[in-house]
Amino acid sequence: MSAGKRTQKNLGVRGKLEGETISKLLLRYLEDEVLGRLEPVDLEALKRKASEPSGAETLRRQIVDTLLREQDRVLKAAPENVDLATALSDREYLARISEVVVERLRCGPDAPILIIEPKRLNAEEARRMLSEGVNFGLIFGAESIYFQEVVLAFQVDEACSRPPQGRRVNVLGVHVDWLTDRGEATRGLLVDESWRVREVGFEEAVPLHVIQTLHLPASREAALHRRLSDTFREAGVVQVNPYEASERADDKAWTHRLWLQYGNGLESPAFTLIPRASNLGDALKLLEAFIEGLSLRKGRRTLGIFIQPNRGTEGWMVERFEFDPYWRKIGREHPAAKHIDAVLQLDDALVREERGNVRFSPSKESGETNAFRHISLRINVAWDGSHFVAESGYAQVSRDSESPVASRGRGGEIIDLHEALENLYYPSDRGWVRLNVTSGEIEKIKRTAEAAAQALNIGLSDKASLKMAGIDVVLEVSDSEGGEVLPVLLEANPRPAGLNHSTSLEEVTNDKPKLMVSSAIFRAIRLMTQTYFTRRKTRSLKRTDSHVSLGHHN
Repeated sequence: MSAGKRTQKNLGVRGKLEGETISKLLLRYLEDEVLGRLEPVDLEALKRKASEPSGAETLRRQIVDTLLREQDRVLKAAPENVDLATALSDREYLARISEVVVERLRCGPDAPILIIEPKRLNAEEARRMLSEGVNFGLIFGAESIYFQEVVLAFQVDEACSRPPQGRRVNVLGVHVDWLTDRGEATRGLLVDESWRVREVGFEEAVPLHVIQTLHLPASREAALHRRLSDTFREAGVVQVNPYEASERADDKAWTHRLWLQYGNGLESPAFTLIPRASNLGDALKLLEAFIEGLSLRKGRRTLGIFIQPNRGTEGWMVERFEFDPYWRKIGREHPAAKHIDAVLQLDDALVREERGNVRFSPSKESGETNAFRHISLRINVAWDGSHFVAESGYAQVSRDSESPVASRGRGGEIIDLHEALENLYYPSDRGWVRLNVTSGEIEKIKRTAEAAAQALNIGLSDKASLKMAGIDVVLEVSDSEGGEVLPVLLEANPRPAGLNHSTSLEEVTNDKPKLMVSSAIFRAIRLMTQTYFTRRKTRSLKRTDSHVSLGHHN
């Protein structure tokens, strides 16, 4: 669902939310009048160029040069816009326009347009727009055209959950390139009074009181998160997901050990870790021992095993293999051996058993036999100041029945939880049987995700804890009589993606469940920043009393 529709649905906003702006005018000119002149083969070449870092940088410079060179033509296209000439003389502004054009080239013509204000806000305008509230920075490094929907989703939740007389929490989407060395924002994606997301620049950098680090470039995600976390810690900024706590979730083996030790009976796959320093011979011995031990416990002739990087994301290098435990020896030419060898060049290798026998099939009624796709549930769990609350989520389904990985990075897709829960099946002696998920089973899924977040934070203070995470769960119908539905934990995501696709778990069985990410995190934010604003108010009152006293003696 689009950002505008989310706002209309949750806040009752009616009518058209978007209008003409300078940024839209320039984008339309570039895409219609400049890129539109190109032959299809040349346009495809530009799209490929936009996907490469060096090519994208060259393209951005060329787009700025084009706008500067064609100023007269652009002005003739909109002679009534008196601010356009000023915008066309601002090279920094044109650079941001060029970045959005490159993002849209990379993402396709259906990608959203971003409103970018040409005029920077001065200190007074920024204070007025931010209403002296709490500034909650969502730190990102991905495409701003898509991240604007995450900003709006959070701001809608903030407004819906704000108590009477409660302090407003301003949600700012802040790209890593818009941060000062002190962790303040020079630009930000903000929601204005008409519930449109706008990108604005600030003449004076704006302080952030709370931050959550989300989408970062995969190639340097951990290192960048560590650096950002250090910067914000030194600045005294509250962090929803500080690096040290997030590292536990990034390390999948660490996560599983915490669940096993402190999860109080939580279901998660059996696993073993093959250290990166292992030679292939030793790695295969570890794999063979794991398979033998698992076979003895499970009593199965055939075992499904996943092998993946221990710190990978988005289904990167995750592969499934089948093993017959009675065929003990796994040679170096075995596909699993080759895959382990490839993983160990980059990371430790995590070996885990396949869990979850529930599948998604929206077209089962039409008679299709190849429609049972793998599915996992992403449950968003947030700290509310006293405990963890599972409030929302979505589902991910694999691209087809042959693909065992339900991740967008591997061709899968996101669907809403209501659609997912209405179309679940599990295998039985009678073939595939529809699974009717009850409200009690939804409660079990929620409690499982909450307990997973609690175990992940064991031993950490509130300040140092991971206060929001996406917990991935698969469902398994047991062989016991009655077919108990078991939520099985796969992994935790400290920088959860796809948040704007989330719907409320409280209303997940309704035909039109409420769109939401979290209200709990805003309760926690208000509690965590209460001391800061109380101290600031006290300092302000002391300064006022001092001035009054001086005036009295004069």
